Amino acid sequence: MLKKALLLPVLGLGSMIAAAPAQACGYYAIYACSKSASVDGPGFTVRTDDYPNFRAGWYCNIGGPFNSKADAKSQTKRFSMGYVKYSC
Repeated sequence: MLKKALLLPVLGLGSMIAAAPAQACGYYAIYACSKSASVDGPGFTVRTDDYPNFRAGWYCNIGGPFNSKADAKSQTKRFSMGYVKYSC
């Protein structure tokens, strides 16, 4: 089940990114990551600094949180670099 994302302004870029609550526990489908805030892909863009168990310093397009690893994995199948990460 996907939780509703919040829209946040990206400073200096004149655009918005979506962010899930950092305290939401579960499995996340990671679609793409970049060191810059401009990440193309499905889902919503988050700063990894805000998610425990994610490597800090990245922006990633993610989906979730999902209740199971299998549910999150099913969302990454069409992305060659897609993977699943748990955060709580």
